[in-house]
Amino acid sequence: MIIRVQLFLHLRKFAPGEDATFDMAVEQGTTVDHIVKRLGIPPEMELLISINGRHADLDSPLLEGDAITFLVPIAGG
Repeated sequence: MIIRVQLFLHLRKFAPGEDATFDMAVEQGTTVDHIVKRLGIPPEMELLISINGRHADLDSPLLEGDAITFLVPIAGG
């Protein structure tokens, strides 16, 4: 199945090419954690994750056509 991945901010360096938004072929039953590992994002990195605009966790399953977005938390004042 095909999903769409979007990487923002410091996570762009984990994209497989120059584009931080890309399609990825994955197996049925794939979870967000599988994508994190496949992209080489360090497990200790704090992530904000959404699937189709809704909050998701590492154990969230993915479906055909899902759009998964990864962000890193930003602090400021």
